Amino acid sequence: MAPKRTQLPLPKNKRAQRLRSNEPETADEFLQAGVELEEAGEKWRAGDAAKSLRFFRKALDKYAAGAKLFPTSLDLAYNNNFAQVCSSLAEAVHDHLGGNKSPDEDPLDLLRNSLSSLEKCFRIQEVQFAQMQQGLEEGHDEEDDIITKDPTSGEVETLEEERWATIVEPTTAGTLLDTSLAQLDVLKLLCNFQSVSSPNDMELIENIYTSVVKDRLDHWSRKVESTREAVLGNIGFLCAFAVARFRLEYTAISSFADEFNSSIAGSETLADLDNDAEALCMIADSQIDFNTSLEDKPLNITSPISNDESELLARIRWKSITAALDRYSTASKIPGVKNLIQIHIARGDCELLRSRLGEEPLNYGVSLKSEPTLLGNALVYYNAARKALSLQVNPGDLSDIAVEIETKIAFVQTVREADSSHLTSLIQKYGISALQALRNMKEERLVGDRKWASTEALTQKVP
Repeated sequence: MAPKRTQLPLPKNKRAQRLRSNEPETADEFLQAGVELEEAGEKWRAGDAAKSLRFFRKALDKYAAGAKLFPTSLDLAYNNNFAQVCSSLAEAVHDHLGGNKSPDEDPLDLLRNSLSSLEKCFRIQEVQFAQMQQGLEEGHDEEDDIITKDPTSGEVETLEEERWATIVEPTTAGTLLDTSLAQLDVLKLLCNFQSVSSPNDMELIENIYTSVVKDRLDHWSRKVESTREAVLGNIGFLCAFAVARFRLEYTAISSFADEFNSSIAGSETLADLDNDAEALCMIADSQIDFNTSLEDKPLNITSPISNDESELLARIRWKSITAALDRYSTASKIPGVKNLIQIHIARGDCELLRSRLGEEPLNYGVSLKSEPTLLGNALVYYNAARKALSLQVNPGDLSDIAVEIETKIAFVQTVREADSSHLTSLIQKYGISALQALRNMKEERLVGDRKWASTEALTQKVP
């Protein structure tokens, strides 16, 4: 994450030459090519994992090729783009392989490379920031460094002969805070990728956080006189760390709940939290991750859990999902909130998750008694998402979300009314897109095994 750069227009002859050549020639062009490949990788993440992987690999290769040709370019050597593509590639590999290892690419190695790149970047930025502060103290006018022509020299440029230059923006306290937050994001991903089947990095992650990143966040957030981003970053990481410890069987169920709740306690320091939709949704997302970890737990242990443990598990999960739903609901009522469609979808998902607690193996009584209400609420929330989508300027650009909403509405109607015609009509209308949306619901744990069995049988009957 080197200092940000703004590029002014290329001269006309340079533009023509650039159009004739597909290969980047300058450090900035290598950087831009890498960014474009990254964006293509992100575009295909959901639809075609293999294609997404290819784009991310090409982006990494492009940055590496540019850094080799321009070794003094901080933008190519140690920057947020390089670290980000390592992280994105790690996520894509992890998702594509379902958590299994690849002989060619290990997501954990990619994330360690990302951390290393960000650490080198941070140290360089520290030096740049110190030099800049020293220059300011000495009365140095930095703007003199970017003036390329004396306006009094009599030389006048015309629009037909455009000049170009690269303006280096200053390294600020905000720049260093951003790099620290990026390091925290990578540590969070490392937590998410830890597995009981291989040696883990938990001690390394904890050491880096407690001895390096946490202090940096505290220091630089005070420098910019805003602690919000640091607080949210800390909450996200601590929640992921607590979940990883539980998944790796470092903590028991009850102590895990206490550890997780203490992780989100930092949100109490945020001013006006009830009007901060981003913060509310981030905490709610973490609580859903907490629920997923508790659902996975019985699958990881060698002996079956007792009835008392089962009741405790269900009660804790119900409470966590309910807390997440409350936060999503609060966020949905904030005037002008962004991502309103996704927030309403998340509210409906919460009700399906609570409904699932009444199924095997937990058979949670509160959920069983409340199922009609829970399904009715889910339908209300999904219909709210449908309405919010219809109010978009270009709803056609959100076709995947539209299919997701319609699929969830049809599923809930089918379960509530015991009438399979809703899903039959949906599949006939949307075809394979609807089938994929149903599979996504199963992968997201919104549909239990019993309901999935009847749903899957239905889809196989539809041509």
